[in-house]
This record gives sequence, structure tokens and C-alpha cells, in this order.
Amino acid sequence: MGENKRNNQQKAPGLRKTLSKDLSGSGYFTEMKSDLKSLKEFYLTYEQKRILNEKKWYSRWFFLTWWILKGMILKLTPLRRILLIIGILFLLSSKMHSGDIDISSATSRGIFGGVVILFVLMLELRDKLLASEELNAGRKIQKELMPDENPVIAGWDVWMYSKPANEISGDLIDYVEVIDNKFALFLADVAGKGLKAALFTTKLQASIRTLIYDLRLDKLVSKVNEIFFKEKYRYVFASLLYFEVSPNENKIEYINAGHLPPVILRTSGIEELQKGNAAIGLLRTENYLVNSIMMNEGDFFIVFSDGVTEAMNNSGSLYGKDRFFKFISVLRHLSSKDLGEGILKEIEKFLDYDNPTDDLSLIIMKKTSIKPEP
Repeated sequence: MGENKRNNQQKAPGLRKTLSKDLSGSGYFTEMKSDLKSLKEFYLTYEQKRILNEKKWYSRWFFLTWWILKGMILKLTPLRRILLIIGILFLLSSKMHSGDIDISSATSRGIFGGVVILFVLMLELRDKLLASEELNAGRKIQKELMPDENPVIAGWDVWMYSKPANEISGDLIDYVEVIDNKFALFLADVAGKGLKAALFTTKLQASIRTLIYDLRLDKLVSKVNEIFFKEKYRYVFASLLYFEVSPNENKIEYINAGHLPPVILRTSGIEELQKGNAAIGLLRTENYLVNSIMMNEGDFFIVFSDGVTEAMNNSGSLYGKDRFFKFISVLRHLSSKDLGEGILKEIEKFLDYDNPTDDLSLIIMKKTSIKPEP
């Protein structure tokens, strides 16, 4: 309460100084390009995007403007929608006066229309800022729940990374040191985006951490699936890749619940593992199969979300699995961290440094030489 009061009492920045700073900035063309892309993603349907690609440039801009305006109007509340249309009508009527009509009357209508539109804009901006504050708070909490460092496991070089496409993420990475000196690591990808997906990841993480000390792999994932299966929420589900390793051992035991198959990068080539069982929350009951893989020194075990292979650039092209495999195949000599950072730079380059459209997460483990216990 006191902190809010102090914040409210802080002096607001001067308008002239702020505008002067804005005019001296740079990179506005890139920002405008990114904003236009986000408008298309938010307001246009898949079918409308397809139709735009088939039209010539001059008609494309006409349809794009109309569809975005229409989409914006339809997403307003009924009152704001009516106010906006009233404001637009008053603005248009001020431009269509004849010579026998008082110009001042037309000007008044134009001013009134502009004020009404500005009022709607202020309401929408207020809602956006309030929602942004809530999302920022959620992002901070979500970040606190994620591991802030990589696990240290003898005989393994581990690197973990997750970055949301928006304010909050539908991806989850985590690790826990369990009984018998084992480490459990997992990567999950929740269907959808936004707050609903973020809440689902938090519940998923809490459920796994609660059950992890009492249940083996298959029983653990089955129990988590039972918790999340809800008949009325059939479209809320998550893919999960859960695996366990022990220090100075060569074996990885894992369960794939609807996730992209992990990849083994060996000195002899790339091995894509088999697809797994159903995703978490899709079926009422599911018997999850425990798989095991033996790793040799220098081999990589790579787990990734679809933000890697399904990264999409401005031309609508996907990065793709084949391109990903070709890129990592020549980087076997690197550490897990260097390989991971190389992948991130490759994705950024493919996207032409534009904002990604999906969350991106990676867990990379390299088998290192076994060091004897002191």
C-alpha cells in the first residue's frame, strides 16, 4: 500500500522531453515491421492469411487494412464498439459538409468524433497496461520457479534453456535430485499460449515435484496424467519428456508423453528416438513405456520444444527437422552450452532476428569421461 502511494507520488516524465527522446531514437522501421506482423497474427485468420498471399500487392494492402480494422472492432466490448463507430461516423460526416452548412458545425462534429475515438483508445490502453502488469508479475513468478542454474552431474555436461515467445511461457524445464543419487530432468510443452498455458505449466511442475520422491518413472507420469485429465478440458494437454540419469553412469531412462522425439548426436551420426505415448491430459488412463538408451563418451542427448524445429520466418517457412539435424551434425566437438548457444544463434539468424512465434526450450546433455570418486 505504502509502495503504491510512493509510486503515485513520483513525478511524471515531461511530455516534451519524452517526445524529443522518441524522435532521436532509431530502429523504428524494424519495430513497425514487427508490429505489423503481430497485428496480422492477432487479427487475421489462417484463411485470410492464405488469401492475402495470393493477391497482388495493391489489393493485399486494401484487404489487410480492412480485415485488421474489422477484427479490431469485433474484439471490442459492445459499448466500446458502438462508441468507436459513432466516433468514425462523426469524423466522416465532418468531411462531407456542403457549402450551405456552417464549417464550424462540421469542425465540431470532427472534434467530437476524435474525442470519442480517443476515449475508446484510452480505455483499451488502460486495459492493456493493467494486463501487462499482471503478466509481468506472472513472468517473474514463473522465472523464480524455473531452475536458475544447470545441474552438476558427474560424468555429464548439462545445459538447460527456456525462453518465452511472449510475456509468459507455456514451456517448462526443471530438474530434481531424487533418491539413490539420481537426477530427474524434464521438459514440457503445454498446448496453447498465454496465461492458461502458464498456469498449466505451474500445476504440472508442482505435481511432478510432489510425486517424484515416491513413484518410479512410469507410475509417476501415469499419476500426473490422471491428475490433469478432465473431460470438460479435453483441449488442455501437455507433451512431456521426463528422464533420469545417475552420476558416472552411461544409461538414460526416459518417458516420452507426446513430445517430440529426443535426438542422440553420436560420433557416428544422428539417431532420432521413437515417438512416445499420449500427451499428458489427453486420455483418462495411459500406460507409459519406460525407455533406456546407452550413451558413449562424447554423445549428446538433445531434448527440444517445437519452438526449435517449427520456428517460422517472415516468408512462412519452417526451420524444420532436417535443417536442425544438418546444423548440429557438425558441432559434436562443442560443449553442451556452446552447442545450445549455437542453436539459438542459428534460429535467430533464420528468423532474421525477428521475434519468435513460439516458446523455445532445450535440454542438452553430453556424456563426458567418468571421473573416479576421490
